[in-house]
Amino acid sequence: MKQDDELNRSDELVRSETELRRSADAIEVTDDASYREALQWIERGRRLLDAINAHHDPIIKAAYDTHKIALAAKKKFAERIESGIAALKRKTVAYHEAERRRRDAERREAEERAREEAEARRLQEAEELAALGMTEAANAALDAPLDIRPSAPPRSAEPERAGGVSYRENWKAGVVDLTALVKAVAEGTMPVTCLKPDMTELNRLAKVFRNTRQIPGVRQYAETVQSVRRGYD
Repeated sequence: MKQDDELNRSDELVRSETELRRSADAIEVTDDASYREALQWIERGRRLLDAINAHHDPIIKAAYDTHKIALAAKKKFAERIESGIAALKRKTVAYHEAERRRRDAERREAEERAREEAEARRLQEAEELAALGMTEAANAALDAPLDIRPSAPPRSAEPERAGGVSYRENWKAGVVDLTALVKAVAEGTMPVTCLKPDMTELNRLAKVFRNTRQIPGVRQYAETVQSVRRGYD
């Protein structure tokens, strides 16, 4: 019985909505009479909206309550899993960075060792030439470019990677001096897309200034907004 009442009420609302839309399309406001008629239909439309809200809101609330319970349960489990994933990511990224630093240090040590060995060979060659009385050749050997021979490679080139895992630099920006950024945009050294107008603040200023004071780069204008009190007809 309740379901039949719901269906009948829904059909009634549909008929009222259809009647309102036909009237809204048909009425041409050309004189005081048609103006008053249009206002009366506006009031009927507002009452129809109240009826629609009264009919649908309980249905929506019941569905929303169920949705909210399911969403909360999902969120609870998801947050725990995401927290675990985040912790593991921090640990694996830290390990990856530590390994990268270790490899860089080993490479620098190998390069320095190779340079020292090359300098020792050059000095020994120069000393041997000088001992033979070949002074010019000894001086030339000292001035010759270092013969750097690759040392043994680092003990590990890359850490083991799981399938599908990669690392990259993710650069981000944080504004620390807004005035400097605005100045750069004004001077044309940075694109205007770096700045986003605050429309809430601009609309507030427009209400205060009412076009008596200009806002650079902003057009202030007024829109006529209609307000119809309840119980008009």
